[in-house]
Amino acid sequence: IAARIVRRRLARIIPPYLVVSVVAYMLGLVPTGGDSFPFRLLIGSSIGIYYYVFDLVVLVLLTPLLSRLSGRGAALLLIADLAYLFLASTWPQLQPKMQLLWQIRWPPAFLHFFLLGWVARAFLRTLSTQARTYVIYAAVIAGCVVVLELSGLSRSFFWWPKWAAWRMLYMSAVITLVYAAVRGRSAPAPVVYLSERTYAIFLYHVLFIRLLMPLMVGWPVPVRVFTVVAA
Repeated sequence: IAARIVRRRLARIIPPYLVVSVVAYMLGLVPTGGDSFPFRLLIGSSIGIYYYVFDLVVLVLLTPLLSRLSGRGAALLLIADLAYLFLASTWPQLQPKMQLLWQIRWPPAFLHFFLLGWVARAFLRTLSTQARTYVIYAAVIAGCVVVLELSGLSRSFFWWPKWAAWRMLYMSAVITLVYAAVRGRSAPAPVVYLSERTYAIFLYHVLFIRLLMPLMVGWPVPVRVFTVVAA
């Protein structure tokens, strides 16, 4: 992968992140205690969920190295990462001792999500032809995960490393459903356009929700839930 592609991918993430973070800081939405704002900005901690920005930037910077792997190599690395997470859930001593701040920014904690997409791309032709065979199984798996998520039951019997694998199962099912629906066709221009701007939209909408939350105090719970979901 060329350096220009890495720069282009970073440009989709960093500028909107900086804009939203600075606006949030000016509006008093960034916690004032503890770490300084520049440090929070650097590690993707300006507004809670933005720690994903740190993860994404690390992964994008790793893409030139990962692009040297074959599809089989990426699949083996994915299996190794998932195996480690399962082993760490059984033997906690395998996990490095660190604060939660860094646990969620630790590469093995999020690398598998990135690798799954990489593997799917590497085996694009195979997935396009085989996805229709497994579409019913994928739909059942995705449906079960959604039901367990909405009911809250999943979090009661999955600890975090196993939770990552649980989410991987769901993502694999969704990828299978998408490939079964697409059947090798190229994505329409509007889909390509939105896919290149989805993360920036996500970053902006988090700020919008933060501004909206104080206005919803006292609203009926169903109305609040619907408003946040719609936002």
